[in-house]
Amino acid sequence: MLVLAICSFAGICWIYFNYRQLHAKQQSVMCALSAIDNSLKQQIHAILKAVHHADMTMNQKEPSLKVLDDYRHAFQSDFYSQHKLNNFNTIQDHLKKCDELNQKITDIAAQLTKYSQIESVQPYFSVHSEFSTLCRHYNKAVEKYNHSVKVFPSSFIATLFQFSSLPFFDIQSSKATNLWATKASSYQF
Repeated sequence: MLVLAICSFAGICWIYFNYRQLHAKQQSVMCALSAIDNSLKQQIHAILKAVHHADMTMNQKEPSLKVLDDYRHAFQSDFYSQHKLNNFNTIQDHLKKCDELNQKITDIAAQLTKYSQIESVQPYFSVHSEFSTLCRHYNKAVEKYNHSVKVFPSSFIATLFQFSSLPFFDIQSSKATNLWATKASSYQF
């Protein structure tokens, strides 16, 4: 009887320990995703400020402001409600929105260089340069988490508590970002 109690206690401790590890890795992924979201919000703020200070007529500014406003409203959602955090498709859709928003902001910043001094777009450069680093951190956290979800013994706990694999952030706009970086490097700061 004592042996059964000891084995039961050890089993419960093992389950609890593995659950806490999986949960911590999932939280690490969500923190990295939150950092990406915050970076995009900072990019929107910086590029809006640059648009307002650009030497452009209101008719020239209007399309950029409209695009930013539309994407900003589409981007802000109840994504972080607890029931959506472990849904592969919901997170993948959110990552696609992030990539589209990043692409639109990059396009607007490239257009702004035609109408304003590079110094007015400099705050955007500062924030945007961190974006790819944040994406790599997110993908690294997802890699660690997905490995834990798929490999025994934590895969048993993942199945038991309904932890599922999470998507990687595939940046589709990397070509445009690289073109923008090349263009920006030609300016003197």
